[in-house]
Amino acid sequence: MLDCIYCLSLWISAPIALWVTRDPLDWLVSMLAISGGACLLERFGGEPVLVHSMDAREQEEAVLWAAADNSAR
Repeated sequence: MLDCIYCLSLWISAPIALWVTRDPLDWLVSMLAISGGACLLERFGGEPVLVHSMDAREQEEAVLWAAADNSAR
């Protein structure tokens, strides 16, 4: 429930909607509207940045590649 932005937007929009209104029907509509806005912003945004860990060998090779690329120019 916390892995994707669409599910996470529901969890985050619930307390925000409670801050906006106390009426149960207004709360539900506000929560869905805030969540929908977050989903639209995510969809129209750029490609997500993927972060992964590198082992020691990959780190050494990445440093050497960067050095080799700079010296070739």
